[in-house]
Amino acid sequence: MMLAGLPDLDQPVSGLPGVAWRAHLRPSDVVVIPDRLALEADVDGSPRLRLTLMRSATRDGATTGGRLDIGLTIEAAVAEVGAALAAASQSAAVVVGAFEIGLLELDAALGPVSWAPLMSPRLLEPAWLSRARLLLDLPPEAAAIAARIVGEDVMPLRASLHVAYRAIAPRLRLRVDYDPHALAIRLAERLGAEARTSDDAFAAAIDALLADVTVIRVDGDVEAVDAPHRATVLGLRLADRFVTRDPMRPDAISLKPAAALPTGRERIDLSQPAAVLMRRQLDFDPLAAARAMQRDDPLRVRYVDLPPIPTGRTAITLEANLPEPIAGLQTLVADFRAPPAPPFRPLALTVSVSLDNPRRSASAELQLAPGEPLDGEIRLRAMLARGDELVEVAGAWRPLRGTHAVLGPNDFGAPLVVLRAAPALLAIADIEASIGSPGSPASDRPDARLDRTTPSVALAGERERMHVRVRPHGEGVPITVDLGPTTYQPFLDLPNLPGYGAHQATVVTASTSPVMVEWRPDDDANVAPLATRIGGDRPEARIGWIAASPFRPGVRWRTVRGGVTSGWSAPIGPADALRIDVDTRADTDTDTGIEPHARTETETETETETETETETETNRSVLP
Repeated sequence: MMLAGLPDLDQPVSGLPGVAWRAHLRPSDVVVIPDRLALEADVDGSPRLRLTLMRSATRDGATTGGRLDIGLTIEAAVAEVGAALAAASQSAAVVVGAFEIGLLELDAALGPVSWAPLMSPRLLEPAWLSRARLLLDLPPEAAAIAARIVGEDVMPLRASLHVAYRAIAPRLRLRVDYDPHALAIRLAERLGAEARTSDDAFAAAIDALLADVTVIRVDGDVEAVDAPHRATVLGLRLADRFVTRDPMRPDAISLKPAAALPTGRERIDLSQPAAVLMRRQLDFDPLAAARAMQRDDPLRVRYVDLPPIPTGRTAITLEANLPEPIAGLQTLVADFRAPPAPPFRPLALTVSVSLDNPRRSASAELQLAPGEPLDGEIRLRAMLARGDELVEVAGAWRPLRGTHAVLGPNDFGAPLVVLRAAPALLAIADIEASIGSPGSPASDRPDARLDRTTPSVALAGERERMHVRVRPHGEGVPITVDLGPTTYQPFLDLPNLPGYGAHQATVVTASTSPVMVEWRPDDDANVAPLATRIGGDRPEARIGWIAASPFRPGVRWRTVRGGVTSGWSAPIGPADALRIDVDTRADTDTDTGIEPHARTETETETETETETETETETNRSVLP
């Protein structure tokens, strides 16, 4: 498993809003974990929260079920964290941690302490773990509760999203040696054979067994480590070996049977980095959020009367629940097929329906034999524009269960990567997304554009071949961002573009006379310049600046010698170990806007002849 880029639990970043750690092996990245749910807004600004209640024509209008259409976004405090880092003069790129697993529950309050589920827990596919449009089937009981919510408008809703993400476990100066079979037996004695327990109870049981050297041998000073922290780390590192987890019950784990674990010796060095699965829960009230967005009729309701279905004729409804819009999508089709059912239906049955916007839903009527149960397969098929040609992608066939089916991202014939951009960035820049290596013919024509009305888009294809071009509306250098491979969510905001935030450089001189060096950020000509003195007694000094714009991240400098002030230099782009030689100032390079006498420490150490001009690369980064 690739460990680089995962949040390192040994390196928390204090003083920031939200939950943030330094990235493992990438100390310049600060990983922010999404920590809040919000309702998605439609183009008109209204909340995406709609309820459909179905009534049977044969049951005196009684509610027989319903559908809930809800759009969720999962947000991280990227802008707030970026601003806090810049204010603290910390140089870092803010990136968004990616969730691997999501489970959504939706409950309605029947009283102060009583909650009734409106749906069965729903596992969310990875493509939905940043922006999800969910179409939820409500059974009759849940539909009746929903109707009461609409009628009385007093019952709060609670949406709970249980998520999991990979992180690097904290390290301890301990090594444990154990027999898996023997340890499983002792755990069963403490917690019960194949017992359902909690992460905290499992961690406490493991930690308590450290005192029994016949079960676990420990190298290192056990008492030097805080007991609760030690138990937490042991529980994280050994969980995959000794417990199983029900994806539909994220708060509970079960011990593996001792017979399933081998006899022998295993050794774990807790001082070495290892990836573990961290879990958290996000909660919010969708109805309260909808009222905050739209006071009048925040929950839109539609009633559908269901007519009786003639014998042998069966109506099916197929819907697509995909991240929208999908770049280049021309047509989207759902196919149904059923094998022959002789003697009454000797021919195979095939039906295709077009799933057009805005609902991506269509119905078809099947002519089955009288009394024949519905037994068929469905798939999703799409036509995508790729340059000057159309490409068909088709998902795998899967069984149809019931007369209604929702096809999701896993049914699409290609991986879907959801790219999002923050409103603050869309207000000052144009964003174009392309599938293909930068500079290739395929990248000359962007596959998608993001703007204020389309702040997110789904790209179909392999993430490693995707990149984004961010062009500022005003002055500045365009930025090319690769989407992968990376462990981060593809989310664009000012703080996670290369060049934003705090930077440092070293100004050097070989002169024995004092030189005053003044500098200021390139993106703000009105800021008062800072100054430092260098000379024979102090040949170099560190300087720092904060770039509020990633499109103009450089620094300008000038010198004051004997009361004579030079002109400002051209902007010098930030770089690792950047050194600025102020002695032999040449004309600025007006083509590139880069001062010729900027260099890195490595270049300075290896230079043995005349000074050479330092070239600058095009801003390019792996997308946070």
